[in-house]
Amino acid sequence: MERHLERNANSDVSGRVGGGMTPPGGGRLFADLGVAVHEEAPRRLLDELPGLYGNCFCLAESFDIYERSRRRSACETSDPRHVVLYTRRGATVRVLNRRLAIDAAAADRVVEAVFRAHPEVRRIELEAEIAPDRLSRPVRVLRRSDDLVVELPATQDEYEDSLGKATRKHLRQGRNRLRRSHPEFELRVLEASEITLALVEQVFAWNRARIRAKGEPWAYERQPEAPHLLWRLLRSRGTALVGYAEGVPVAGELLFFVGRDCWMHTGGSDAGYDRLGLGLLMVEAGIGESIRRGCRRTHLLWSTPAYKRRLGARPVPCYRLSIFRSSFSRRAYALERWRLLLEERRHVYWRLRKAARTAKAQTGCLARPVLHPAARGRRSAPDQVLHAGHDRRR
Repeated sequence: MERHLERNANSDVSGRVGGGMTPPGGGRLFADLGVAVHEEAPRRLLDELPGLYGNCFCLAESFDIYERSRRRSACETSDPRHVVLYTRRGATVRVLNRRLAIDAAAADRVVEAVFRAHPEVRRIELEAEIAPDRLSRPVRVLRRSDDLVVELPATQDEYEDSLGKATRKHLRQGRNRLRRSHPEFELRVLEASEITLALVEQVFAWNRARIRAKGEPWAYERQPEAPHLLWRLLRSRGTALVGYAEGVPVAGELLFFVGRDCWMHTGGSDAGYDRLGLGLLMVEAGIGESIRRGCRRTHLLWSTPAYKRRLGARPVPCYRLSIFRSSFSRRAYALERWRLLLEERRHVYWRLRKAARTAKAQTGCLARPVLHPAARGRRSAPDQVLHAGHDRRR
């Protein structure tokens, strides 16, 4: 049967491949690649995802909440084992597994199987921790982001010993200041069912205020539904680390423990506690909770790298890629990267403009009247106010 499959690799089968992979009746097996493609992803494959990747962006619950399409196809490979979920729209396949940890050889096999299973597909969109120049098909890099990852030792003492002397002193002084100024401060760990939407919205508000105070655009500016969607995922399998002062939440970190990995998704603290360095202490507490639960890594994700490096994080590059069937297909999509950059710049412009207007409204600043040089000093106060309003609308 193996010899027959090698001769007719595109046939639909219900046989077996080395490693024990058994596609059901609707599965298509490519024996020469060691890959099975399923038009409808079986539930058994979704159940494998947490153990395979330890990734909060590769969960069935995450796909259910964040993906509009309910029709998901799947590729499964053996030796090494991978389960890759994807959706198909026209000539484009989009891989749902975000920040996929996969080597180049396995990625090439998956890409080849998808192109064989869907002859009309010309492009595959993939976000993976893989060097683009290692792939055999034509590829275009759309974006790079670095996940800042802390490799965890077995104990808290070992972790603290791995930090620099200045960082250990800074953390120790921060804990002492917090203890002196707020002796009632309490740190609580809330599990999925205990996390409220109000808490998630408060953490997002703290995070937004901190980012705007630095003059940077907030990642969720155009996603008002983001807190509610994340709350749904947290209720499924999340954890919240919350700091309370006098019974009131003043800081929070929203975490996901998947396999032996911890993902610190979003965090923030009340601006009134900035002088105590509470935000940094909360991140350290999240790393400590990861060690207590036996995790091997804590992912601090991709923003504000300076303080995360002080806590022992190292960048792990991840690339958003377009992989093409041929060089001709790559040329046909030549404008995709420029469209993406243009859209990002447009979003940044409007975010910054909105932030500037908000800051002006909060400080009570009014637009100065703009007068023609010949008319300066001759207009009445009402006329100046009218001109100021006209200039603002323009």
